[in-house]
Amino acid sequence: AFRAVFTTFHALRPGEVGGKSSNENWAVRCAKHRLVDEDGVDASSVVVTVCDADTYFHSSYFAALTHAFATTPPERRARLFWQACTNFYPNTDAVPTLCAVRYALLSVGFLGQLANPFHYRLPFAVYSLSLDLVLEAGYWDPSVIPEDWHMYLRCFYATGGAAAVKPLFFPVG
Repeated sequence: AFRAVFTTFHALRPGEVGGKSSNENWAVRCAKHRLVDEDGVDASSVVVTVCDADTYFHSSYFAALTHAFATTPPERRARLFWQACTNFYPNTDAVPTLCAVRYALLSVGFLGQLANPFHYRLPFAVYSLSLDLVLEAGYWDPSVIPEDWHMYLRCFYATGGAAAVKPLFFPVG
């Protein structure tokens, strides 16, 4: 269940670059302050979902995420990213055919990577992780633009290599 949805306004500070990573750094710090520091919510019960402004979620995505989070032992879920299947289908009828074919192939490729047990999974664009893992990694780096793999590597090294990505087989895009 959602406890809250926040809106924050991020003014760049010295050393920060405009982009998703610095915005996530700011927004999650604000949410942590409000939920954990002010309202007393246990950080280990908070899941952070990263997405773009135009992201769509399958209607069962958050139920599946909640189930995955709640049924994973606390020590393990504090080391996990949950990655849904990124796809690019919503506007394929509005783009040139060659682009539509490319987006269809990319979508199938992302599904293949996510489903392949031998592929090393990395988070991409839309993903979720525990606030505990965010705190352990020291939030997103505000001095970089690409945030997904960068944050994963921050978490990977902060946990001594224990961070991992678990698939959620629901479409997002």
